[in-house]
Amino acid sequence: MTCLSLKKKKALTLLELLIAVVLLSVLSLGFFNIHFFTQDQVIQGDRRARVQNDVSFALSHMAKQLRGTDQRGGAIGTALNPPDSLPVELTTVNGDNGILVWIDFDNNGVRDDTNDKQIAYAYDATNHTILFYPNFTDAPLVSEAITESRIMPDFSDDATARTHVLYDQANNFIEVQITGRWNPDVNAALNNPEVRMTTRINMPSVSLN
Repeated sequence: MTCLSLKKKKALTLLELLIAVVLLSVLSLGFFNIHFFTQDQVIQGDRRARVQNDVSFALSHMAKQLRGTDQRGGAIGTALNPPDSLPVELTTVNGDNGILVWIDFDNNGVRDDTNDKQIAYAYDATNHTILFYPNFTDAPLVSEAITESRIMPDFSDDATARTHVLYDQANNFIEVQITGRWNPDVNAALNNPEVRMTTRINMPSVSLN
């Protein structure tokens, strides 16, 4: 009887051990699922925040330049000399799609092509960045990338484009929409977040004389 009792106790202990291993496996699996899910959420949130920061900075940069800095006036919202010229022009900027904007460089509130100059923003399709030209009128042309490599696709007046610029001549404002994606070469996904932001920049009026 002693041997039988001993065997029964050993069998019961083995069963308990198997149950404990199964329960531990289930708990471990649940723990790692929660861990990886939380980790993915953190990564996605961080990537989205970085893309949003890039797009927001680009729009803030444009707004500051078009509204004027301490050293010079803002964009000139009056079409003068020649009379049919607009202060904002969608065109090719040093080989890239972009925009040219007339700026009141002498800060006198009067549109004159002698002292006033153009600044430019361009989309570098190779590096997926926005380039800023602080003085596009005079040579040599110097530019700086104001975003990381997360912008897409380019400046265009196409209504279906993700990044577009619209100048409203009657109300004297420019509306800019910029889309950023963590990896512009891959379709948007949970781990490749996309952010689209739009801003309207009211341009200062200038004197006709």
